[in-house]
Amino acid sequence: MSTSAQFKMSDFPHKVLDPIATTTVPPTYATLKVAQRQLSTNAAAIPTLNGGGAHGHMALTLTARAYADISDVPFDIPVAPPANPPVGTTQPQITEFNRIHQRNADVYNLYVAVNNALRQQLLDALPKIYVRALAHPIFEFSTVTCLDLLSHLWTKYGTIKPADLQKNFQSMYTPWNTAEPIETVFLQLDEAIAFSIDGNDPISEAAAVRAGYDVLAHSGLFPQDCKDWRKLPLVSHTLANFHQHFTLPTKTGASPPPLDPLATPIFSRPLPLWLQPRFPTPLAFLSPRSL
Repeated sequence: MSTSAQFKMSDFPHKVLDPIATTTVPPTYATLKVAQRQLSTNAAAIPTLNGGGAHGHMALTLTARAYADISDVPFDIPVAPPANPPVGTTQPQITEFNRIHQRNADVYNLYVAVNNALRQQLLDALPKIYVRALAHPIFEFSTVTCLDLLSHLWTKYGTIKPADLQKNFQSMYTPWNTAEPIETVFLQLDEAIAFSIDGNDPISEAAAVRAGYDVLAHSGLFPQDCKDWRKLPLVSHTLANFHQHFTLPTKTGASPPPLDPLATPIFSRPLPLWLQPRFPTPLAFLSPRSL
């Protein structure tokens, strides 16, 4: 079964990447992580039987080491097949050669086309000054892969600094836009925790709960729920119980289910799917050690 090299940019879930940098603000860990996720999602959306067939062309955005963490089948980088059959090949052999050649050419051409599209998306998301070290004086970026660009950016700009950790901690206290679901508050806490883990300075569950409570208390929408929360023993102040206590049924006046005062702390529970370490953090799989 041949694979067509034809695909459209509309096949990508992310048509345009979020900005990675500007002329005055360089790339950061946070903007690179978003770009990594968007590019990997786009790459995975273009199917191929290579690498097990379950992750599309994600090998274009991951190192071989990182890809091995999500697939037991290695992704073999396609190479251009020879243009002509060997000298002395018989007609039946030529027919078979042409069949195999067409299949391999389709696989190779699709791989190149997807890489070129991903690379261009990345280049469009930041000023080229940040990747100029990889540009050829004549060919510019035509021989550079998307992974080359990502590796360069992670190595040079992907370090989480103490100021980033402080800013991340404060992000948990961002006021809630009450026009949005309360789940946005929970997501705000989850994202801050994930960032702190990536920065090797984990935010404790207690700190996250305190921040979430402060945000909801200042919204003015949960006076009775906040009062009831303060009456609970501290051992009950887990993120799981916090989510359960401050839910829409609570907001509308329905009684929430009783909380378990001995509930297992959230860090002993399975993490949300998107936080589970299915593969290393970007710094791990794009560091020089893994290239």
